[in-house]
Amino acid sequence: MKKFMGVIVILVVLFLMLHSNPKLALRTQVFFTGHPITAFNTGIVDDEYHNKTDKKRLA
Repeated sequence: MKKFMGVIVILVVLFLMLHSNPKLALRTQVFFTGHPITAFNTGIVDDEYHNKTDKKRLA
């Protein structure tokens, strides 16, 4: 039972670390969708124009 709880705690901590900020969460998603090299090599840019346009459409 202790080993099971230890594994659960490790998985929860790992999940929280990988989603601690939006950029890291995005990289994690790209990594697990089958693009591991792209997840580490691509720069992430906040595109304010498209964020505003999509915000209106997705509201």
